[in-house]
Parts: sequence; structure tokens; C-alpha cells
Amino acid sequence: MFLVHAIELCRQGEKFDYSNLNCAAKKFGRLQSAENLRKLISIRPRQVRGIFSANRTKPCSLSQNVEITGRGRSVRRCSLELRTMQLTKRKVLLLLAAVFAVVVGGFAAYDATRDNTGMLKLYGSIDMRTVELAFEESGRIEEVLVEEGMRVAAGQQLATLQKRRYEIARETAAAQVNVAQKELQLLLAGSRQEEIDAARAELEAAQASHRFAQRTCARETKLGDATTKLRVDEACSQAKVSLAQARAAQEKLDLLLAGTRIEQIEVARANLKLAEASLADAQRALENCTLVSPSEGVIRSRLREKGDMVSAQSAVYELALMTPLWARVWVDEVNLGRIAPGQKVRVRVDSYPDRVFEAVVGFVSTVAEFTPKTVQTEDLRTSLVYEVRATLADPQGLLRLGMPVTVEVDALPAEGA
Repeated sequence: MFLVHAIELCRQGEKFDYSNLNCAAKKFGRLQSAENLRKLISIRPRQVRGIFSANRTKPCSLSQNVEITGRGRSVRRCSLELRTMQLTKRKVLLLLAAVFAVVVGGFAAYDATRDNTGMLKLYGSIDMRTVELAFEESGRIEEVLVEEGMRVAAGQQLATLQKRRYEIARETAAAQVNVAQKELQLLLAGSRQEEIDAARAELEAAQASHRFAQRTCARETKLGDATTKLRVDEACSQAKVSLAQARAAQEKLDLLLAGTRIEQIEVARANLKLAEASLADAQRALENCTLVSPSEGVIRSRLREKGDMVSAQSAVYELALMTPLWARVWVDEVNLGRIAPGQKVRVRVDSYPDRVFEAVVGFVSTVAEFTPKTVQTEDLRTSLVYEVRATLADPQGLLRLGMPVTVEVDALPAEGA
């Protein structure tokens, strides 16, 4: 600081007695050569060399006086020690001013959420849930029916896919159901009457043949030596064959009369259910080619356009749900006891200063967090606060997502009231 003061006086056209300037320069570590000093204060080189060559071994002292001789002016003495003390006082005053500002700001932050009546004011923004809407099937988009910002109702059509592939699948499944139904009906109906009659005729023929073969065998056996053993064997063998044929005809008739086995009917019924399930799935896939709104809301983003190929994971719209709608605000620990679920509060927005929205506190967080930067009270953004959600009604649709709000909580009742 001594050297700076010296340079300032020299620039004003005054001359120095530089007997101690070299020592002060070394003390402050600002100059390294006489040439640097000459450039800074623009004095004559001979004077500078003489200054830096004088009193090299003389010790330095911050309290030494510097004699300044002006050109044709009176002589003044400046004390380096006094100047240093003055600068120290300035630093102290600046530090005290900064501490005072912090204290005043703390009180202002403490009172930022209150008014003169003791009403608690909390700050935050409007919040709502959002849904990403996507098709359940893959395909190419055929139509996109709504734009961003449009309000949609529950069940309203939003977009469609090309349906031809899904229509073919449904027709195929319907044909398979028809086949399964006919097979089941055939089994349930059993044998036709004509088939039964034919089986009975075959049985009668087999029985007649068997009776004839039995008589022939008996006759040949009675002839004894009048016949040959070969003829007896042939007649008796034919009787046995005819008996077997008669029994087979009887079994066939019994099977036709009994109808279809129950196991075959159950298998046919299971095949029919499988075909019907395939048809239902094909019908569902065809219906899912139309994207509808799950509930009332506002389209925030339109993410796909006509002709885009999409899958079941590809979002087409982002929908902001209008119900439930709440104000998300934050309260500090000091005022946490004044908020409870079910408590009625008032919500105000800058867009409608004369309008009050009635709300009910639905959620108070149990975990402290730093206030988000979106809150409009800058003094509270670095404080630990608790999240509060106040559910409100907006039948006219005046509020928008992210709109800054102020929640007013009435003062606590007086003791003994």
C-alpha cells in the first residue's frame, strides 16, 4: 500500500525523497528493479539508480516516514503506518456491514411466509399426473386425430393404426371357431339312423351265415365214413368264421347305438374353446388399433406422426390428467405443525388475483428436502423443507401445469378460544 501511495503522488507531479523506497519495495514484494519503478512513476533513470543504490543494508520499517518534496510546493510527510491503519478500519467496517446484511436477510427470510395477521403463506406450483399413451399392438400409424394443447375426454379417439393385417387374423380365427363348432356338433349328434340300420342288416346276415355253417358242420359230422375228414373240417371252420363275423357285426351295432365317447366330446369342446380364445384375441388386437384417451386430460406432447412405425412400447402422446389436480408447496420445520392432512386451505395464482381456489391438504411429506429452484421465494431455496400437496378442484380448467401458486393457511386459534 505504501508503494501504491507513492506512485499516485508521483503521477500528480510531485518528487520523492526515495531514501527508504527501495526498502519498502522489498517489503511489499511489488518491484524487482529500478527500471520497473521508473516505468510506473515516470521519474528520471539517474534518480532511480541512486534510490536503489542507497541504504541497501538499512533495515525496513512499516512506520518509517516518507518525505515528499513538491516542485515549488510545500513539504508534506505521509505516515505508512497511519495509512495501513486506515485501510484496516475500512475492512472491519465492510465486514460489519456484511454481517448486518446477513442478519437482516435472515429475519426477512423468517418473515417471508407470514403477513401481519399471522397467516402462513406457502409457495409452489400446480402439479398433475402425466400418462404416456401408446398402442398395444405394433404397426403403421394411419391417422393422428388431435394436436398438442387440446383437451380430450375419456374414451375419445386419438389415433389409429392400419387394420388390414388384424382383420385377416380375425377372419382366420373365426373360421377356426366354425370348424371346431361343427366337429363338436357331429360328435354330439352321434350315428345316423341309416348307419344303424345298415349295421343291423350286416348283423342279421352274419347271424344267418353262422346258422347255416353250424348246420353244415353238424351234418358233415354225422355222415361219418360217408364223408371225408377234409369236408368235416371245412364245414366246422366255416361255422367258427361265421360266428366271429356275427359277433363283430353285433359290436358294431352296439357302438353305433351307444353314440360318441364322452372323452371325444370333451376334446372337441376344448378345441372349440381354444378357437374361441384365438378369435377373442384377434378381435382385441383389431380394436387396439384405435388409441383412445383413458380419462379426461390435456395433450402435452404429440410424439408420433402419420406413417410412423410404432411398437407396443412407443409412446404416441403424453397426456396430462386433470383429475386429481393439486398444488405442490413446501413448508419449513418451524411451521410444519400448522399443516395436517384434511386441513382446508386457499390457493391463489397470479393469473387470477381476485379468484380463490378452495383446496384440502392431502399429503404432508415425512422427509425433509431442499426447496426446489422452481419455488418463487429465493430466500427459502437453500432451506430444508417438507413437501405438502393440496388437492383442489378446477372445473373451468383455468389452472395449468407448472403455474406458480400461493397457498394461504389461516393463523392458529388463540389459546383458550
